[in-house]
Amino acid sequence: MKISLNMKWHNYRETFPINYSRKFDKKIPEKYQIEVTNYEHSKLETEAKKINKNPYQTEDQEGFILESKGLIKFFNQSTINDIKLSLESFGAVLIKNLPVDKNLPDTPKTGGNLTKNYKNSFVSESLLIALGNIMKSEPYNFRQEGYGSSPLIDNIVPIKKLASQKGAGGFKNNFPFHSESAWHRKRPDYIILFGQRGNKKAKTLVFSSSQLSKEILSQINNKDFIKSFRLKPPDLYIQMESYGIPLGTDKYSFIPPIQYLNGELRLNINFNGIDCNSIQFLNFLNELENFIEQHYYSTVLEKGTALIINNKITCHTRTGYEPLFNGRDRWFLRGYFKNDLWNSDRKQVREYLAKFSNLGWIDDSQNLNHKFIEYINNPKLLKNANPEIKKLADKAMYLTPNSDSRIV
Repeated sequence: MKISLNMKWHNYRETFPINYSRKFDKKIPEKYQIEVTNYEHSKLETEAKKINKNPYQTEDQEGFILESKGLIKFFNQSTINDIKLSLESFGAVLIKNLPVDKNLPDTPKTGGNLTKNYKNSFVSESLLIALGNIMKSEPYNFRQEGYGSSPLIDNIVPIKKLASQKGAGGFKNNFPFHSESAWHRKRPDYIILFGQRGNKKAKTLVFSSSQLSKEILSQINNKDFIKSFRLKPPDLYIQMESYGIPLGTDKYSFIPPIQYLNGELRLNINFNGIDCNSIQFLNFLNELENFIEQHYYSTVLEKGTALIINNKITCHTRTGYEPLFNGRDRWFLRGYFKNDLWNSDRKQVREYLAKFSNLGWIDDSQNLNHKFIEYINNPKLLKNANPEIKKLADKAMYLTPNSDSRIV
């Protein structure tokens, strides 16, 4: 689909500022809540404790992932079937009564990665990987997360200096609904949020494509609908470019907020990062946002609960809340998972491959080698590079992830 770059684009959020109160509160239906049995709980905890690798240390990650995936065999088959059914029909499922690490330390003061000795066990992290394996999906992360620390698994906590941040670390604002990284070439298929400590006023909200009204769906048949929207990256990702962390994907994704794709009604929502080329469709977006704000379901990520989200057919967000910064604040793990993670985007950078080779960034199979992986593991190396190297590095990122790194 060809989009004219000369087209006039209108920022949706500037046109329609946030004006909702989030007073609506309807819990996720019971049929999409699954409580593991006490036997499953005990067996999962025992087996997870046997994994002695640290997921926050690069050299341990692949071993940790392999062993954690094996925990799937300690879930009852009925539990696995119910999880899959919920994710296919509604798009979200809340798993309860999961084991967490004993003697959990204070909630970290910063998110993202954890220092080597911050925790002495990783029961929750291993179960998060096991849950992802139920959908046969692979864990990965974006290089911008954790302000460039980009761990395999993110620790999401309130951070004072990021109080109004539109994303991880923020807490003061009612964050708008979004489909996670919908603009990115490696958009997650699933997101798993695993509660370590809860805050009853911090609610996670979910909306499913199955809830859309006939009136809204009737409007997507307009012949101009599909070419009237563009999604863009979060402000944080744009900010990270100045720190030497290139996007590694197209800046804009020209996809509509609702679309039929392979017979599935898909959501591509980001009310804080979408532009539109007409007043008609700006009004449609506002109608859609208001509808979602009146029909979402909510839950609280308590200790030992995990919310699995099908990122193709749902959007989600959180309410604002007030942390106490007393070491017992809200804390959850976040994992991104994708089914076709290792599929290459080599065709997108075919014209640059010779230049990558001249710089010594790729091997004979045209895969990124350790010389380039250094730029992924240490973004500061790119900050002071010359403009041409930065441009080429941005393009080389299209070849991520590879076998040496799960960072995109």
